[in-house]
Parts: sequence; structure tokens; C-alpha cells
Amino acid sequence: LVTGELESIVKGDEKLSDTAATSKVIDPGMFGNDSVDSSDTSKSDGSGSSSTNIDDMRFLKLIQKPIAGKDAQPVPRFKRESEMYPAIASLFRLVERLVCKFAISQDSTQKKSPSQLVKVYEKADFSPKDSDNYLRIDLGLFISDMWKRPAFDDRAVKHNKGPEIGAADPKYADIFAVVEAKVSEDDQVDAYKQLLLYTYNIYWRQHDRRFAWGLTVCGTAVRACVFGNDGFLASDKMDLSEADGRSAFVGLLVNMAYCGREQLGFDPTIRYNSVRSMWEIDVFNDSDGTKTTCEIVS
Repeated sequence: LVTGELESIVKGDEKLSDTAATSKVIDPGMFGNDSVDSSDTSKSDGSGSSSTNIDDMRFLKLIQKPIAGKDAQPVPRFKRESEMYPAIASLFRLVERLVCKFAISQDSTQKKSPSQLVKVYEKADFSPKDSDNYLRIDLGLFISDMWKRPAFDDRAVKHNKGPEIGAADPKYADIFAVVEAKVSEDDQVDAYKQLLLYTYNIYWRQHDRRFAWGLTVCGTAVRACVFGNDGFLASDKMDLSEADGRSAFVGLLVNMAYCGREQLGFDPTIRYNSVRSMWEIDVFNDSDGTKTTCEIVS
């Protein structure tokens, strides 16, 4: 259903070329005042507030087919990576709002209601506060509880000063996944290399990770990556300029909204004890299955 709504928004070349016309297809109430923090993304109506209804349509440029250049070679629609950040962020926010729209129309007691949302940080091109190498990530994703139940890691609640858990002050300790952007699909290998460096920091700060997710957006090609202790796997290309690719991308985010904590990469036997300010791990006896909780000394 969510994919169908997205396709109804982008269907038709005349809508792809007319942002104002396309924005009429979407309920303006679906969009909040959380435009991505980037120097070239803010628009104002003169009243001092962002016109987020138009701003959040910036994903349209991202999902258009590349322009054919000399020798029929595709020419990227973006000249710089920084131009891609608001477009990518707006696509994540669109899917987020479509999932919310679907969820609130259902009975929240149903077993199939989504448990969480994958949300994008407002900041773009930033160095997380707990980074020790000053690397700047393009975009970061975090997990937000759908029904405002306690977060997975209550350290985020303790230190958060903003309205959303983990959103006000991005740290590797809170980041769910990193998104690496490149203007051309020719830079895919470089995107993998950078994503690997960033994900190392996630592992370093989050002891309860069994594996970690990451995404690359190279031109219109999106690939999902799963990083384990000894390597990583990358998905097939999801081409955002094609309906099948958009469907696969939306399906990934929707499945993340419905899946369990373990499928997101978290180990249920490891957790942070905020009262004692330390990590704990449950150790099970092979013979009788008894559980012993031990402290993790780092």
C-alpha cells in the first residue's frame, strides 16, 4: 500500500517536471517542519518558516532518469554530493510519513502494526559528537519508536535534549545506519569503502550490535549493506528511476518498520544498564540453560 501511494505521487512525466503540481497530490499535513540542515536546501515563504510542503518534494530530482549526454552516456543530475543530501532525506521522510499514514489508519492493537520508524537526522554532512577520527558522514539514520514506547537503549533518553530520541545530538552511539552518497554509480566502490569506516565506529560505540546496516546512494542506484564481524554483504541495485527499484527501496524501509529488534541487528542478550552505567551480557549454561548476567568491562 505504501509503495502504491509513492507510485501514485511520481507517476507521469508531467508531475516529475512540475514540483508544485506534484505537491498537490500529497496531503500537506503529512510533512513536518524538519527540513534537512544544509546550506542550499531551505526555502522560505517570507514569514520566517520553511515551506516544507515544497521542500520535501526534492526527492523528485533524485528519482528521475539520468540525462543522456555525449555517446548516450548518462549525465548525473547532481554535480556535487551535497546537492543530493536534501533529496535523499526528503525521500526517507516521504516513506516515513506514508508508513505513519497507513499505521494510524489501522487498529494500533493489531499484531501487524509497525513497531518503529527509520528516520533521517536533520543534519547532513556532519561528524558525530562521539567520533574520534573527525570523519564526516553524509546522512545518518536512527530508529524512532512508532508508539513512543521506551527506546531500545535508554542512554538516548537520558542524554537527549530534543523532541525526538537521538535526533538532537547525533552520536555513533545512537546512529542506526549511515547513508553514503555519490553523484555517479561509477563511485560505488569508494562508497563501500567509506561506509565501512563509518560502520566501524557504530560497532565501537554500540556493544549490543550483532550486525549493522548501511546504505549507498550512487546516482539513482541504492544498495543496502549488512556489516558483520568478518565482512559485509551488499544487495542488488535498487534503481530509484525505475518503479521496481522504488518498490524495493520502499519495501526495505517498510519491512524495517515491522521487523523485530534482532532483525535490525541488535543482540537481545546485551544491553546498557543506565543505573549502573555499564553494559551487561546474558550468558547461558549449555547443560541446563540457566542464565547468568555478567558485566562487560571495556
